Amino acid sequence: MLFLPAMATQIDVTAGDNTITAALESANPGDVLLLSSSGGIYQNDPLFIDKPITIKAAAGLEAKPVLKYLWADNAETITEQFKTMFMVYTDFRLEGVEVTMTGDPALVTPEISTSMIKNRANTNATIQLHDLFVHDLNVVVNNVTSAPDTLTTAAGTELY
Repeated sequence: MLFLPAMATQIDVTAGDNTITAALESANPGDVLLLSSSGGIYQNDPLFIDKPITIKAAAGLEAKPVLKYLWADNAETITEQFKTMFMVYTDFRLEGVEVTMTGDPALVTPEISTSMIKNRANTNATIQLHDLFVHDLNVVVNNVTSAPDTLTTAAGTELY
């Protein structure tokens, strides 16, 4: 599947808390989210990729933008959703960034592991990862398609 249809829009995203989340909510299928802060920290809640999208570093940055996710700091906050940075339901491309997850290492067990991506698509989704620096997580891509997730956006709540 092509990620850049003729009408794709490039959306500039600056570093900060949940700036990628906000950009995803306003993006259309096929859009490109350009992370424009060299070495900037993009701290986000779990990101739901529910439309074909590309997230990538803008060209010419001196340092990779850093996607950072605090997955848990106590046992009460651990859920399937909150151990994963990207919940992916369709085609997704991630390019030119650093990805890290932080949390209490004592909470990681064989039953509780952290994942960068959970492929939740019920059909074949293409997940493309290019030029990444990934650290401090257990699993890069985990395929789990049996249970629905709830996504709440400004437009309302949807069940996947």
